This record gives sequence, C-alpha cells and structure tokens, in this order.
Amino acid sequence: MAEAAYSAKEGINQFLFVVKERFTEEEVNTLNTLKNAIFKDENPEENSKKYITIVRNRFKEFNNEEKCQEDVEEMKIENTDLAKAINSCKEIIYVGDFFDEEKRIRSREKLLESLETCWDVYKPKNLKELTGRINDSMIKKEETKKKLCKVQKRLDILIEKGLKGENEKVQLLSKKKQDYQEKVNVLEENINKETGLFIKEKGVPDWEN
Repeated sequence: MAEAAYSAKEGINQFLFVVKERFTEEEVNTLNTLKNAIFKDENPEENSKKYITIVRNRFKEFNNEEKCQEDVEEMKIENTDLAKAINSCKEIIYVGDFFDEEKRIRSREKLLESLETCWDVYKPKNLKELTGRINDSMIKKEETKKKLCKVQKRLDILIEKGLKGENEKVQLLSKKKQDYQEKVNVLEENINKETGLFIKEKGVPDWEN
C-alpha cells in the first residue's frame, strides 16, 4: 500500500484494483482497507464510487458484455460483503489473459476507453499526509536501490570476465551489494511500519502491517 500511495502523491484519476478470477475474502478486506484509509473523513462512499475501478483479470468471455454483467450479478448474490464492495466502486472492467497478445491488446483498449472518462484529479488529505510521512524514506530507498543496481552491474561484468569470489574487487563489490541490500530492507521495514501506524491512527479496521 505504501508504494501505491507514494506513486499517487500528485493526485489520482483512478485507482485500479485488480483481482484474479473470483474475489477472495482477503481481496474484499484489502479493498475496504484501501477505501477507508484513503477516503476516510472525506466522503468515502461517494469518492470510492468515483475513483476506484475494479479490474477483473483473466475472464475468458471478457468481450461479451452480457456474460460480464452476469458474472457481476452472480458475485453480488454470492456474498453480502462482496456485493457491498462491488457497489462501493465506480465499475468493474473485465479483461482477458495478458499472456495472449490479442487478448492483451483488446484488454488494454477496454481499460483506456474507461480511463478516458476519468478527468478529475483527486488529492485526498490522508494520501497527502501519508506520503509526507514516508517521503524521506522512499527517496532514500530509491537512491539506495539505484546504487545497488550499479554495484550489481559492475559485479556482473567482473564475473563475466572470469573473476571469482576470492578476487579482491569481487569481494569488495559483493560487500557493497550486501550493505546496500540491507539498507533497502531496513528502509522498506520502516516505510511499512509507518504506513501501518498511519492506517491504525485513522481507525481502519482489520489492518495488519
């Protein structure tokens, strides 16, 4: 969730909540958590119906609108909580298997057709507050990951040249790689912890860090 919030720090046109095949209980809970965390105290029901779109992935008959609608109705009948979650969002877009090129192209067209109607940019107060709290750590994380990538490239070149682990340069770069990876792990842990604390402060139920 931290990554999603940070990537949307300039505002959002639409949250795309992707599910594989049928909704799971965990996905319903995650959707409700997202809605309450981002829109809490800012008309969550109204804003989620405007800014959250469910994307139903790998649906075999995604080009058949009648079949898509039948699936929506079946899911609503299946479970009361699921029905509430579906009704709380803007719409459900059905797409095919992205490993199939033809289906991927048509699925992309369907998504773009829907997104073309989403012109409003929304900047939730909670989103601004959360990104402010994790901003420094996110910047440090990205900077450290870039350094990690550079070290990995240099290490790969030396290995391609036939140099092994006992080589001094290889050992030095391996140590740097380990140090950078540890820093990334610590930063990610801090980001997730801060995000969890933030969500709990907002009174979002069923949140587990």
